[in-house]
Amino acid sequence: MLASRKKRVILTIIVLLLALLALFLSIGGRVLVISDDIAKDRPTDMVLLMGSLPDRTLGAYELASNMSDYHIYIVKSEMPGMELLQSRGVVMPNYADLAAQALLDLGIPQQNITVIDGAAASTRDEALILHQYLADKLTNRQLVVVTSKYHSRRAGWIFKSAFKDANRQIFVHATPYDTFDSKMWFTHREDIEHVIFEWIKMINFGLILCYLRVDEFVFF
Repeated sequence: MLASRKKRVILTIIVLLLALLALFLSIGGRVLVISDDIAKDRPTDMVLLMGSLPDRTLGAYELASNMSDYHIYIVKSEMPGMELLQSRGVVMPNYADLAAQALLDLGIPQQNITVIDGAAASTRDEALILHQYLADKLTNRQLVVVTSKYHSRRAGWIFKSAFKDANRQIFVHATPYDTFDSKMWFTHREDIEHVIFEWIKMINFGLILCYLRVDEFVFF
């Protein structure tokens, strides 16, 4: 009798775990992706997030090419070992400089691009550095965050938190040139890594904001 009950409990747990796994496989990638409707006739500040440069740069260019009043900001990212290379006479462009040059080559005017000095090690760093840079320029211009599909929802949360004291509407533009497959993500190794790490970071975000009830949050 007791053994039979234990078997039913174990079977129930297995069924529930399989159901949760099936649900995660179904929606785990799609939940990560958002892309807002952006008014292209409004004055716009755009931030191009570092990471996967080619697809994000193309996404920023395509969006900007349909606007008349825009400015693209790029925050320099941390590059461990850069100082050691420089001490040996080797000059290596920062990822932000590479993205800016690509935008110039695509036809974006130089006066529409600003590379911000910094050593951003995370999306949170990029948001805080940009917020500080725009501190005396906080206007009613919309702020558009350009990033990869898998990173779009979390990036939106981070920037909305960082700019909560500013008179800014925050929008997210997920580059269409990203190859992330939100429906069949579990069939691609890189997409699996993206989904797992993004969910870990989003859970970290939610735990700190909702349960610890603090204004600051940590990403790793």
